[in-house]
Amino acid sequence: MNFAELQQTIQNCDEVLTIGKNAYISARGGDGNGESKGTRCYIAGMTREGNQAHLYILTENAADKNRPAVCGGTNRERMKIHTEPDVLMEIAAVKVGETEFITKGITGYPPGQGIPSAECGFFAGKSREELWVTQIDFELAGNTDGQSVADIADTEDRQKTEDVTETVKLCGSDCKMLLSWEGQEISVRLGKVGRSFLVEKPVCLRPGEEAEITFSLEDGRSGICYVNRVYPIDIWRENEERFRDPRYLEIMTAEELEKHKKEFFEGLEQDCPRGMCYLGIEYECTLDGNLTFYDKAFLDGEPAEHKGSARIMMMLLRPDEPFGKHGLRQHGCVIQTPVLPEIREMEAELFFYVEMLDEEEIKLNFDEE
Repeated sequence: MNFAELQQTIQNCDEVLTIGKNAYISARGGDGNGESKGTRCYIAGMTREGNQAHLYILTENAADKNRPAVCGGTNRERMKIHTEPDVLMEIAAVKVGETEFITKGITGYPPGQGIPSAECGFFAGKSREELWVTQIDFELAGNTDGQSVADIADTEDRQKTEDVTETVKLCGSDCKMLLSWEGQEISVRLGKVGRSFLVEKPVCLRPGEEAEITFSLEDGRSGICYVNRVYPIDIWRENEERFRDPRYLEIMTAEELEKHKKEFFEGLEQDCPRGMCYLGIEYECTLDGNLTFYDKAFLDGEPAEHKGSARIMMMLLRPDEPFGKHGLRQHGCVIQTPVLPEIREMEAELFFYVEMLDEEEIKLNFDEE
């Protein structure tokens, strides 16, 4: 990529930093020395307008191939649409030498006319349709009145370029200008994120009965889920009691509270008509993560249409006891399919295993070829 061409398409840029490096960003837990070095990308450059900085990274456009149309199909088919984890979308910070730029936002889009493909490292010769841009946004300490590092370095009253370097290399996100990547160690910090694994293990859930479910993940791991409790939840009664909490009137007027209640219960009526319940599940798992259960009839059915804009957020269930009878941490899940209070059993599925991944710092491996 000739990043100088990009400068002409961006208005009001105070700085344009050409980077032009081929790089591999290894996945979590990897060192980049295995069979796969990680995500192959071309780091084009950075721009700054005032205290807003942007980093532009090109990759091959696998996004559209892995995103089938979501119109039509069953709930199962829609929910099974998942792509390989995109390590770029998990970047919480970029570290240049000792300076860390904290991510404020990440967007992805096709290159369009603003991104030429004549010179783009790994992807030289590819069409724009074959490429994808990931833009990572940062907020710097403040405006430097349009001066770049190079501008200040050329100023006669500055004694040494080294003085300028020390001026802008402030700790954390206090840096006010873009920093050269030449001769610097560059790394990215991946944020804490949940990663889902498809399970699709059938199970018959019966209120008052326990169950033991063995399952396997696509990466070869296996686990056991101990269902300790299954019971109907009267979501109407619980929320009517919740709205009686006097603390609501500390943050809104009585009129605002009534309006909020009306909108909430109108949305709830669409999801779970009055007199119906949801099914709560309390369980332990030998793998350190969360499990998601769904009603099989819901999975095999088509998405329901909802009128109006009021919608119900996903419900969370926190068991009273932190640990179960097997000595493992106890978790909760709510199947948000309306059921009768006297439900005897439900044909369900353990559908997803969700693993929380901790933050991890990944050094960028540059390919100078």
